[in-house]
Amino acid sequence: RYILMKLLRLNLLVVAVAMAGCSKEAPQRPPAAPKSISYITIKEEPVKIQSELKGRVSAVTEAEVRPQITGIIQTIHVKDGQAVKKGQLLYKVDPAQYKASYDQSVAAYESIKADIDTARLKAERYATLAKQKAIAIQDADDAKSAYQKLVSTLAERKSAVDLAKINLEYTDIKAPIDGILGITTITPGALVTANQTNSINTITTLNPIYVDIAQPSKEFLDMRILQKELKTKEVPVQLRFQRDGDYILTGHVSSNEFKVDQTTDSIKVRAIFDNSDKLLLPGMYAYANVTYGVQPNGIKLPLQTVVRGLKGETSVFVVDSANKVQKIDIDTLYNTGSEAIVSNGLKAGDKVVFEGLDKIRNGDEVAPVEKQ
Repeated sequence: RYILMKLLRLNLLVVAVAMAGCSKEAPQRPPAAPKSISYITIKEEPVKIQSELKGRVSAVTEAEVRPQITGIIQTIHVKDGQAVKKGQLLYKVDPAQYKASYDQSVAAYESIKADIDTARLKAERYATLAKQKAIAIQDADDAKSAYQKLVSTLAERKSAVDLAKINLEYTDIKAPIDGILGITTITPGALVTANQTNSINTITTLNPIYVDIAQPSKEFLDMRILQKELKTKEVPVQLRFQRDGDYILTGHVSSNEFKVDQTTDSIKVRAIFDNSDKLLLPGMYAYANVTYGVQPNGIKLPLQTVVRGLKGETSVFVVDSANKVQKIDIDTLYNTGSEAIVSNGLKAGDKVVFEGLDKIRNGDEVAPVEKQ
C-alpha cells in the first residue's frame, strides 16, 4: 500500500509538470521571406501582326508539250533549259505524208471548183429556157440540182483542205506559251502519236511565280478581321528556305481559295513574287512570313510569361504596388515562335513576372528584380 501511494504521487507530479509546460506559449515562426522573382515592364510599341506558314512554289503558267499528229520526229530545234517564245518551233515531225494528203485535198478541191462554174452557168441557162418553155421544167430542175450538189461537194472538199492544212502545220510542234523548256523525252527518229499520254517536254513560266501557303482556317479568319480593322490594303509576304535562314524575297498575297480543305482544316493563300533571278522553282518548299498589318499600340510578351489553363485560357502574374503578385487574365491575338501578341488585359507599365512562376501563387509577396 505504501508503494502504491508513492507511485500515485509520482504520477500526479508528472501530470502537474506537463500541465505547467503546456501553459507556456509556443514560440511563433518567423514570417516567410518574400520570394525572389524577375519581371519585365510592359511597354506599348508598333507591332507587326505576322504569321509564319509553310508554302510550296508553283508556276503561274505551265504547259505540257504533246504532238497533235502521229509521225516520226525528224529534227529537234531547241536545247533543254532554254527560254522559248510562244509559237517558236521546238520539234519537227516528218511532214511527207501530210504534205501529200494536203496536196491531194487541194487538187480535189480545185477540180470541183472548175466544174462548179460550168454547172452554175448551165443551171442559169436552163432556168431561162424553162421559162420560155423551150425545154422541159424537169431538165431545168436537174441542172439546178446538179449545181447545188457541186456546191455542197465543194464545201466538203474545202473542209478536207483545211483539215489537211492543219495536220501539215502540226508537223511543226511549237511552244504553246512563253517560258523555260524542260528536258526533252524523245530523240530524232522516235515515233510520237496524236494526243499521247506522256508529254515530250514541259514549258514553265518562272517570272513571276506563285507560292501557295496553307493557313489554318481560324487563323485566316482572325487575320482577315484584323486586316480590316487595321485597314491594310496589300499584305506583304517574305520568303526563306530554311527555318532559321534569312528572308531573301518579298512579294504579296494575290488571292486565296474560297473553301476550306476539310482534311487539314486550312485555306490555300497564294502569294506572288518577282523571280527575275530564277531563284524559285516549282515544287520548292519554303517558309512564308505574312504581315497583315501594324498595330500602333501593341504589346508583346515572351511566351514563358504566359500561363495556360486547362481550357486554353491565358493569364500572367503581375506585381502590384505592394510587391504582391496578382493573376491577370489576358487575350492574345496569336503567337510567334517566341512571343505572344496581347490584345487585352495588360497596359503599359505593368510588371509581368518573367522568372519564378513555378514558386509563386496568387497573392504571394515577392522580392521583384527587373529583368535586364
